Amino acid sequence: MADRSSGVGRGFRIMMGRIRLTGKVQALPLLMILAAVGLGAWGIINRYFGPAGHASGAGLNLLLITLDTTRADRLGCYGYAKAHTPHLDRLAREGVMFDQCISSVPITLPSHASIMTGTYPFIHGARDNGSYRVADENETLAERLKQAGYVTGALIASPVLNGQYNLTQGFDLYVDLPEPVYEGPILPPAADQPPPTTERKANEMADRAIAWLRDHASRRFFLWVHFYDPHWPYEPPAEFAERCGGDVYDGEVSFMDAQIGRILDELKALKLQETTLVALLADHGEGLGEHGEDTHGFFLYDTTLRVPFILRSPGRIPPGRLVAEQVRTIDVAPTILASLQLPSMPAAEGVNLMPLVLGESDQWQLEAYGETWMPYHGFFYSWLRCLRAAGWKFVLAPRCELFQVAEDPRETRNLIDVQPDQAAAMRTSLKELIENATPVLSMSGSRANLSAGAAQQLGAIGYAVAPADQESFESGIAGFEPRFTDPKDRLEVIRLWEEGVAALWNRDLQRGETIFRELREREPTVAPLRGKLAQVLAMRGSLEEAIRTYQEALQLDPKLAPVHTDLGFLFRQAGRLAEAIHHFQAVVDLMPDDPFALYNLANTLSLAGRGDEATSYLRRADEMTEGTSPQIQYNLGTVLAESGQPQEAIQHFRSAVELKPDYAEAHYNLANVLVRAERIDDALPHYRQALKIKPDFSAAAVNLGTVLARTGRKDQAIECLYQVMRSDPGYRETYGRLFRLLDDAGRDKEALEVLDTGLEHHPEDTSLAISLAWVLAASPDPQLRDGSRAVQLAESVCRRIGDADAQALHILAAAYAEAGRFDEAA
Repeated sequence: MADRSSGVGRGFRIMMGRIRLTGKVQALPLLMILAAVGLGAWGIINRYFGPAGHASGAGLNLLLITLDTTRADRLGCYGYAKAHTPHLDRLAREGVMFDQCISSVPITLPSHASIMTGTYPFIHGARDNGSYRVADENETLAERLKQAGYVTGALIASPVLNGQYNLTQGFDLYVDLPEPVYEGPILPPAADQPPPTTERKANEMADRAIAWLRDHASRRFFLWVHFYDPHWPYEPPAEFAERCGGDVYDGEVSFMDAQIGRILDELKALKLQETTLVALLADHGEGLGEHGEDTHGFFLYDTTLRVPFILRSPGRIPPGRLVAEQVRTIDVAPTILASLQLPSMPAAEGVNLMPLVLGESDQWQLEAYGETWMPYHGFFYSWLRCLRAAGWKFVLAPRCELFQVAEDPRETRNLIDVQPDQAAAMRTSLKELIENATPVLSMSGSRANLSAGAAQQLGAIGYAVAPADQESFESGIAGFEPRFTDPKDRLEVIRLWEEGVAALWNRDLQRGETIFRELREREPTVAPLRGKLAQVLAMRGSLEEAIRTYQEALQLDPKLAPVHTDLGFLFRQAGRLAEAIHHFQAVVDLMPDDPFALYNLANTLSLAGRGDEATSYLRRADEMTEGTSPQIQYNLGTVLAESGQPQEAIQHFRSAVELKPDYAEAHYNLANVLVRAERIDDALPHYRQALKIKPDFSAAAVNLGTVLARTGRKDQAIECLYQVMRSDPGYRETYGRLFRLLDDAGRDKEALEVLDTGLEHHPEDTSLAISLAWVLAASPDPQLRDGSRAVQLAESVCRRIGDADAQALHILAAAYAEAGRFDEAA
């Protein structure tokens, strides 16, 4: 690998190098350059890479703000007349703004990995969302700052950057979003409910950032704050949408701007503005319908690759400066390290931009590489690569494109047939750029197992992720040449996909089904599209067709773990446990390191009466999660309680409520096991806590009432059960227990009324019916007895349950006697 220890003097090439100097000096060796320009050059080197003068960056704090899915040309400071972004505009006036900053990939995880490592995706290895991770072999900006003594924190707004994808390297604190435990396809009536949240809103991110800054104001710190609001779905607060004339994307950007303003104001209030370097940039942009792309990830146009980038450091960076030269997001980390006077990262492909910032060189022309593998991973279309240099952009695709972006920034004129020599030269330079870079790790070290919960989160916001065993063409130069279908030739499919995902998000299930049926016809061999259709069918209640459609997807690709998972849940719900076990076992075979694959298999084995096997799988899952999953702790407690191991069950239920204090079901079952262990006083607080968390938890209230009665507090118990009967009249268990308490207390009239009410709601309940027959036949209060009705109820029960139930026959005899039918009673 080429020496990357310095931000200048390396990688100069006459045509398409990583960095080039225009003019005759570019051919001179570095020492000749220094000799020619004298000691001034040493001053530059000293200023950016050695001891500093009065404007030293040593000891500065760092606030890095990344804006997901934010186009540069939608900010006021970048010339957008309709913008309402006063705080970002102010930041640009107070610092330096880069007009042509180019992202290396229009996808969140790989782009952030490039920002944090200063390397391209083909080097750091994280090529897409979901099915990739940032391997440990990479060195990150956070690791370098932590080594220098910084306290480091990261506040994440989207599960796309969750800790499992390993950008956690170097952070003392990494606050991401909890991954939901996947509970299977969404079925009616839940399908009518709004979709689960997939982000933290900007106001919450600002709240968290302000709290962190206050807690760490006395320390030298690095705080990374990630904002996700401009990502689809666009749901800004109404006032911000109205402020932007109803444009919901602009409204999201404006709302985010307001919250960033709060953070910047807090820096000033804490007297940290002068000692904090602020770096703000986006990971990628958004198509917004241009070039046929509504969102991002499928193409490499500037709508999704050109991003805002602003640096502010009072007293060190001149305010109001605009850098017109092209820079890259891979230059961010090297520039930050140089600004903080910290050693560079040897593997970084990016360079220090401070000479451009300070106006001491305007001769650089940096090549920008871009790629996207999402078309291949999601639809088996071709991947794309591009090179943007010297005012031109070349896109390597099955049908290549060439744009003179300096003259045609909207990329409306493809010059591939008009300028063949330019295209050929850039194609050669693109290949050389990849060939001359040495990956720091193998691609296999960057693949991640995508759990069902993570797949659900990503799928809900439109990401189609790679199957675990999809053939890889990504290592080194092996996949340089494009192959398969050009995504440009499937614009209608991509548009329909985006519309279908939006229909599901908006719960327009009929529209969603229509779209995904059409997609199945257009792309009959793309298994994930059939999986999406099956998901819609399940949401609409067409479970048998959903099962058949999932099975068709598996015929196309037997190794689609999310499809096996959904089939497992559907078969389990239908009581077809053997088939459910088969599919959950397939997921375990495909993803042996996924603890929740083991969890789903274990739960199904438990339902099938195979408790020992279930316990074994849950113990393995518990080891994988190092005892940190409340759901796994809960289910371990459940199977152990069912297998007669109450003491160990209590331990696991306690762990579940310690890990998740608002876990109502865990409090409830912990209380149940404590009652069985005759530890009633210990159980009562957990029943009460379950009800505090979940006031409509009828089972917990009924059990609380029962336990109160056992401890002699019968009046409290009766009142507790009455409350359940009033709030949840459909809960069957209440009536029998309340009847017994009232009967024991001699409150026969109330007991009869409770049974009558219970039968109104549950006319098929033989236990309630026979109990009511007994009260009507044998109550000490003659005004309550009704022999005729008692006979009617008792005969009905005996017809339904047969003549083998001695108690029912005894009550029938009492009813006959009360009705004066003594011969039949005898």
